[in-house]
Amino acid sequence: MTTTTSDVPAAQVLRASIDLLRDGDLDGYLELFDADVVMEFPFAPEGAPQRLTGLEEVRTYLDGYPDLLHIEAVSEWTAHRDADDAEVVLVEFALEGRVVATDRPYRMGYVAVVRVVGGKIVRYRDYWSPDAAREALGAELLGGDR
Repeated sequence: MTTTTSDVPAAQVLRASIDLLRDGDLDGYLELFDADVVMEFPFAPEGAPQRLTGLEEVRTYLDGYPDLLHIEAVSEWTAHRDADDAEVVLVEFALEGRVVATDRPYRMGYVAVVRVVGGKIVRYRDYWSPDAAREALGAELLGGDR
């Protein structure tokens, strides 16, 4: 894998999607996903989905997201290109903002492995810490829904 920040089309699509999410444009965010997208959360807490199949499941999962978090910045963005597959990118990044219900600061590091085909995200594996999410959001907000 080669480290890069901007010359990988898959990384550009992922960054555009995160910028739309940051801007509160959930519809625009979802437009960057293929209708048959598979989204996986290998470290999801008990009771939360580990796999979503299809755009409608992703839409349902994200329903209410703008009322949960207000993302103000994306930081620590580093993309790692797969030398053998230009459609795949691994990206390390952090989201910073506020928890809407409590106005507490939010900062969470993520690692995402993403496949982009024809400008659409077809597979998204999201590695995040449920323990860090519980601490940032509060257990009552995280529940089994995220």
